[in-house]
Order: sequence, then structure tokens, then C-alpha cells
Amino acid sequence: KDFKAIIKKKLKEMPSRKIVVFTEFSDTASYLFEQLKDDFRVFKYSSSDSSVYNKLTLKRNFDAGIKQDQQLNDFDILVATDAISEGFNLHRAGIVFNYDIPYNPTRVIQRVGRINRINKKVFNELFIYN
Repeated sequence: KDFKAIIKKKLKEMPSRKIVVFTEFSDTASYLFEQLKDDFRVFKYSSSDSSVYNKLTLKRNFDAGIKQDQQLNDFDILVATDAISEGFNLHRAGIVFNYDIPYNPTRVIQRVGRINRINKKVFNELFIYN
């Protein structure tokens, strides 16, 4: 199936969930962003996008741990590389797509860990697609 169609269906079925799409490569993240940006509210984050402003945007749109009045809903989808590591909470997302699988399988678990935060449960079920 077409990836856009799958994303559209998931957002329609579960409008309260945000989606995180992980890829190992920044070129792939850029490609996905370009393919999705006209149809969805999508934010891209890789090491080249690391800035104070982008980190704040990411936090305010995808981190359920910040105060309700500081949360934004400017984006429904995050396309990211593994540059998002420790310190980033993305638990306003309830869906993760591993667009590609890294060589090190531990990274897949770390990716899921971005939306599955201890003591900060947002959803009863999480959906992970590879």
C-alpha cells in the first residue's frame, strides 16, 4: 500500500494520536518530509535540524510531559532520524513507523522508547509498524 494512504487512514482512525516516522538516514528523512509536507502537518528532525527553536517546537508538539497550556498542535507527524535520543519524549504520539530497520536492533527498542515513557502513560495501546 501507499505510505501516504496508510498514514491518512491512521490519522483518521485515531485523531488523538500523533505519528512518528523513524529512519536511519537524514537523506531518507528529507525525502519523506518532501513527499508528505503537502498533504500532512509534518515536522522533520535530524542532526542537521538541531537548534534551540526546533527542539522547543518538537517538545511543544510531541511531549505530553509539558504543561497543557504550553502544548501545541501544529504537527501531526514527526519524521526523524535516530538523532532523537535521550532526553526527547514523544509520547503524544501513539504510533511509530520504522521506515527502515537499523543494523543494531537495540535502536528499534530505543525508538519505541521515545513514545513509551515510564510514569507518563498517554495511551493504553501503542502501535508499532516496521
